[in-house]
Amino acid sequence: VRPASRRRGGPVRPSARGRALVTVPDPVRQQAGARPEAPALATPSATWSWADLDRRVDAAARALGGRERVAVRAETSPVLVVLVLAALRSGTLLVPLSMRWAAPAVADALARLGLDAVYAEAELSGVETAPLAALLGTASSTVGPAVDLPADRPFTVVHTSGSTGAPKAVLHTVGNHVWSARGVIDVLSVGAESRWLLDLPLYHVGGLGVVVRCALAGAAVV
Repeated sequence: VRPASRRRGGPVRPSARGRALVTVPDPVRQQAGARPEAPALATPSATWSWADLDRRVDAAARALGGRERVAVRAETSPVLVVLVLAALRSGTLLVPLSMRWAAPAVADALARLGLDAVYAEAELSGVETAPLAALLGTASSTVGPAVDLPADRPFTVVHTSGSTGAPKAVLHTVGNHVWSARGVIDVLSVGAESRWLLDLPLYHVGGLGVVVRCALAGAAVV
Protein backbone atom coordinates (compact mmCIF):
# COMPACT_ATOMS: atom_id res chain seq x y z
CA VAL A 1 0.00 0.00 0.00
CA ARG A 2 1.52 3.33 -0.97
CA PRO A 3 0.49 6.53 0.85
CA ALA A 4 -1.12 9.31 -1.11
CA SER A 5 1.22 12.22 -1.71
CA ARG A 6 1.13 14.77 1.08
CA ARG A 7 1.83 17.46 -1.49
CA ARG A 8 -1.63 16.81 -2.89
CA GLY A 9 -3.55 17.75 0.24
CA GLY A 10 -2.21 15.54 3.06
CA PRO A 11 -2.55 16.21 6.76
CA VAL A 12 0.58 18.36 7.02
CA ARG A 13 -0.78 21.11 4.78
CA PRO A 14 -1.02 24.32 6.86
CA SER A 15 -4.41 25.72 7.77
CA ALA A 16 -5.51 29.30 7.16
CA ARG A 17 -3.84 30.23 10.46
CA GLY A 18 -0.59 28.59 9.48
CA ARG A 19 -0.98 25.50 11.65
CA ALA A 20 -1.10 21.90 10.52
CA LEU A 21 -4.47 20.18 10.40
CA VAL A 22 -4.40 17.93 13.48
CA THR A 23 -8.00 16.86 14.10
CA VAL A 24 -11.30 17.22 12.28
CA PRO A 25 -14.75 17.19 13.91
CA ASP A 26 -16.80 14.20 12.77
CA PRO A 27 -18.79 15.95 10.02
CA VAL A 28 -21.96 13.85 10.29
CA ARG A 29 -22.13 14.28 14.07
CA GLN A 30 -21.50 18.00 13.63
CA GLN A 31 -24.31 18.38 11.08
CA ALA A 32 -26.67 16.25 13.19
CA GLY A 33 -26.08 18.51 16.17
CA ALA A 34 -26.51 21.76 14.24
CA ARG A 35 -29.19 20.82 11.66
CA PRO A 36 -30.77 17.52 12.74
CA GLU A 37 -33.83 17.69 10.46
CA ALA A 38 -32.11 18.98 7.32
CA PRO A 39 -31.77 16.50 4.42
CA ALA A 40 -28.53 14.51 4.36
CA LEU A 41 -29.20 11.70 1.87
CA ALA A 42 -31.99 11.46 -0.70
CA THR A 43 -33.12 8.57 -2.89
CA PRO A 44 -36.22 8.22 -5.09
CA SER A 45 -37.98 6.43 -2.24
CA ALA A 46 -36.80 8.18 0.95
CA THR A 47 -34.88 11.08 2.44
CA TRP A 48 -32.74 10.75 5.57
CA SER A 49 -32.11 13.74 7.79
CA TRP A 50 -28.72 14.38 9.38
CA ALA A 51 -30.09 12.94 12.63
CA ASP A 52 -31.24 9.82 10.76
CA LEU A 53 -27.87 9.43 9.05
CA ASP A 54 -25.94 10.00 12.28
CA ARG A 55 -27.87 7.25 14.07
CA ARG A 56 -27.25 4.80 11.23
CA VAL A 57 -23.57 5.70 11.07
CA ASP A 58 -23.29 5.19 14.82
CA ALA A 59 -24.91 1.74 14.58
CA ALA A 60 -22.59 0.74 11.75
CA ALA A 61 -19.52 2.00 13.64
CA ARG A 62 -20.51 -0.20 16.58
CA ALA A 63 -21.15 -3.16 14.25
CA LEU A 64 -17.62 -2.85 12.87
CA GLY A 65 -16.58 -3.95 16.35
CA GLY A 66 -13.13 -2.37 16.42
CA ARG A 67 -11.95 -4.10 13.24
CA GLU A 68 -8.80 -2.50 11.88
CA ARG A 69 -9.17 -3.24 8.15
CA VAL A 70 -12.29 -4.20 6.22
CA ALA A 71 -13.06 -4.52 2.52
CA VAL A 72 -16.39 -3.95 0.83
CA ARG A 73 -17.58 -4.97 -2.62
CA ALA A 74 -21.01 -3.57 -3.40
CA GLU A 75 -22.89 -1.26 -5.71
CA THR A 76 -23.49 2.31 -4.57
CA SER A 77 -26.35 2.47 -2.08
CA PRO A 78 -27.36 4.34 1.10
CA VAL A 79 -25.96 1.45 3.17
CA LEU A 80 -22.59 1.77 1.45
CA VAL A 81 -22.55 5.52 2.17
CA VAL A 82 -23.23 4.67 5.82
CA LEU A 83 -20.29 2.24 5.85
CA VAL A 84 -17.92 4.89 4.46
CA LEU A 85 -18.94 7.37 7.15
CA ALA A 86 -18.87 4.69 9.87
CA ALA A 87 -15.29 3.80 8.93
CA LEU A 88 -14.40 7.49 9.12
CA ARG A 89 -15.89 7.69 12.62
CA SER A 90 -14.56 4.41 14.02
CA GLY A 91 -11.02 4.51 12.64
CA THR A 92 -11.49 1.34 10.58
CA LEU A 93 -9.42 1.31 7.40
CA LEU A 94 -11.87 0.84 4.53
CA VAL A 95 -10.88 -0.93 1.30
CA PRO A 96 -13.62 -0.58 -1.35
CA LEU A 97 -13.13 -3.11 -4.15
CA SER A 98 -14.23 -2.63 -7.74
CA MET A 99 -17.39 -4.38 -8.85
CA ARG A 100 -15.69 -4.91 -12.21
CA TRP A 101 -13.05 -7.22 -10.79
CA ALA A 102 -13.38 -10.94 -11.34
CA ALA A 103 -13.21 -13.26 -8.32
CA PRO A 104 -9.47 -14.08 -8.73
CA ALA A 105 -8.56 -10.36 -8.68
CA VAL A 106 -10.66 -9.84 -5.55
CA ALA A 107 -9.05 -12.84 -3.85
CA ASP A 108 -5.57 -11.54 -4.74
CA ALA A 109 -6.30 -8.10 -3.27
CA LEU A 110 -7.70 -9.62 -0.09
CA ALA A 111 -4.63 -11.82 0.37
CA ARG A 112 -2.26 -8.87 -0.04
CA LEU A 113 -4.01 -6.47 2.32
CA GLY A 114 -4.50 -8.57 5.45
CA LEU A 115 -8.15 -7.73 6.10
CA ASP A 116 -10.27 -8.49 9.15
CA ALA A 117 -13.58 -8.79 7.28
CA VAL A 118 -15.14 -8.52 3.83
CA TYR A 119 -18.62 -7.07 3.39
CA ALA A 120 -20.51 -7.75 0.18
CA GLU A 121 -23.98 -7.76 -1.31
CA ALA A 122 -23.48 -11.23 -2.74
CA GLU A 123 -21.22 -14.19 -1.96
CA LEU A 124 -17.80 -14.26 -3.61
CA SER A 125 -16.30 -17.52 -4.80
CA GLY A 126 -13.71 -18.71 -2.31
CA VAL A 127 -14.10 -15.67 -0.04
CA GLU A 128 -15.86 -15.58 3.32
CA THR A 129 -18.09 -12.50 3.37
CA ALA A 130 -20.50 -10.76 5.72
CA PRO A 131 -23.74 -9.18 4.45
CA LEU A 132 -23.53 -5.42 4.07
CA ALA A 133 -26.98 -4.99 5.63
CA ALA A 134 -25.66 -6.43 8.90
CA LEU A 135 -23.91 -3.12 9.54
CA LEU A 136 -27.14 -1.22 10.04
CA GLY A 137 -27.76 -2.84 13.43
CA THR A 138 -29.97 -1.05 15.96
CA ALA A 139 -29.81 2.71 15.56
CA SER A 140 -29.62 4.92 18.64
CA SER A 141 -32.54 7.26 19.30
CA THR A 142 -30.34 10.23 20.24
CA VAL A 143 -27.41 12.19 18.80
CA GLY A 144 -24.22 11.50 20.72
CA PRO A 145 -21.43 13.88 21.75
CA ALA A 146 -18.96 15.47 19.34
CA VAL A 147 -16.21 13.26 17.96
CA ASP A 148 -12.76 14.48 16.84
CA LEU A 149 -10.94 12.54 14.10
CA PRO A 150 -7.12 12.56 13.82
CA ALA A 151 -6.20 13.99 10.43
CA ASP A 152 -3.23 11.66 9.99
CA ARG A 153 -5.27 8.52 10.64
CA PRO A 154 -5.53 6.11 7.68
CA PHE A 155 -9.05 6.14 6.24
CA THR A 156 -9.23 4.41 2.85
CA VAL A 157 -7.23 2.23 0.49
CA VAL A 158 -8.30 2.89 -3.09
CA HIS A 159 -6.88 0.97 -6.02
CA THR A 160 -5.68 2.69 -9.17
CA SER A 161 -7.36 1.85 -12.46
CA GLY A 162 -4.66 -0.56 -13.58
CA SER A 163 -4.48 0.98 -17.06
CA THR A 164 -0.66 0.71 -17.04
CA GLY A 165 -0.39 -2.58 -15.14
CA ALA A 166 -1.80 -4.25 -12.04
CA PRO A 167 -3.96 -1.91 -9.91
CA LYS A 168 -1.95 -0.35 -7.07
CA ALA A 169 -3.37 0.10 -3.57
CA VAL A 170 -3.08 3.74 -2.45
CA LEU A 171 -3.54 4.73 1.19
CA HIS A 172 -5.43 7.96 1.96
CA THR A 173 -5.66 9.55 5.39
CA VAL A 174 -8.56 11.49 6.88
CA GLY A 175 -6.60 14.66 6.09
CA ASN A 176 -6.13 13.69 2.43
CA HIS A 177 -9.90 13.39 1.98
CA VAL A 178 -10.71 16.49 4.03
CA TRP A 179 -8.33 18.84 2.19
CA SER A 180 -9.53 17.57 -1.17
CA ALA A 181 -13.15 18.13 -0.11
CA ARG A 182 -12.46 21.60 1.27
CA GLY A 183 -10.85 22.65 -1.98
CA VAL A 184 -13.94 21.67 -3.99
CA ILE A 185 -16.28 23.24 -1.43
CA ASP A 186 -14.44 26.56 -1.66
CA VAL A 187 -14.19 26.65 -5.46
CA LEU A 188 -17.79 25.62 -6.14
CA SER A 189 -19.37 27.30 -3.07
CA VAL A 190 -20.96 24.06 -1.86
CA GLY A 191 -23.23 24.78 1.11
CA ALA A 192 -26.08 23.52 3.25
CA GLU A 193 -28.63 24.12 0.49
CA SER A 194 -26.63 22.19 -2.10
CA ARG A 195 -27.33 18.70 -3.41
CA TRP A 196 -24.72 16.52 -5.10
CA LEU A 197 -25.55 13.56 -7.32
CA LEU A 198 -23.49 10.51 -6.34
CA ASP A 199 -22.88 9.33 -9.91
CA LEU A 200 -19.45 7.76 -9.35
CA PRO A 201 -18.80 4.43 -7.63
CA LEU A 202 -17.50 4.46 -4.09
CA TYR A 203 -14.46 2.39 -5.04
CA HIS A 204 -13.20 5.54 -6.83
CA VAL A 205 -11.81 8.58 -5.01
CA GLY A 206 -14.31 10.65 -7.01
CA GLY A 207 -17.25 8.86 -5.42
CA LEU A 208 -15.74 9.00 -1.94
CA GLY A 209 -15.13 12.71 -2.50
CA VAL A 210 -18.85 13.35 -3.01
CA VAL A 211 -19.68 11.76 0.34
CA VAL A 212 -16.94 13.55 2.31
CA ARG A 213 -17.50 17.00 0.82
CA CYS A 214 -21.26 16.81 1.35
CA ALA A 215 -20.76 15.82 4.98
CA LEU A 216 -18.33 18.70 5.54
CA ALA A 217 -20.55 21.27 3.81
CA GLY A 218 -23.87 19.98 5.12
CA ALA A 219 -25.06 19.30 1.56
CA ALA A 220 -27.32 16.39 0.66
CA VAL A 221 -26.01 13.34 -1.20
CA VAL A 222 -28.50 12.29 -3.88
